[in-house]
Amino acid sequence: MNYNEETTKIYYPPTIYEQPVDTKVSENGAAKFQIVVEQGYVPGVSYTWQYRDSENSAWLNITDSQGTVVTAQSGIDSTLTTVPLTKDMASREYRCLVSSPAYPNAEMQREELGLVSDTVKAEVIDEAIIMTR
Repeated sequence: MNYNEETTKIYYPPTIYEQPVDTKVSENGAAKFQIVVEQGYVPGVSYTWQYRDSENSAWLNITDSQGTVVTAQSGIDSTLTTVPLTKDMASREYRCLVSSPAYPNAEMQREELGLVSDTVKAEVIDEAIIMTR
């Protein structure tokens, strides 16, 4: 058995280093969520942000105005800026799917590989509420 170091490659899946976190926005404000990833020796990590309207609904890919799925390929991090949120959108949840060329068929294994971010929400608050201490 020959061992050829030049052709033997071991790939590691990307690792989510920094999870997105819940946030608060005023009505008609846009929320921002960010994820930071360790690429795992293979450049070309991509990110697909999703939302769902409630815990029991299906996840939907976030699309642009033409209906194209928005996939970011920005290196080690990705930031989602939502559309202006109204109170009726306050129950929406968001998450990010991470893809890597090292794991092109990981679609069904994303959860097991840790390639799905935490689920986060944007609480829509009334602008008239002023926090004082």
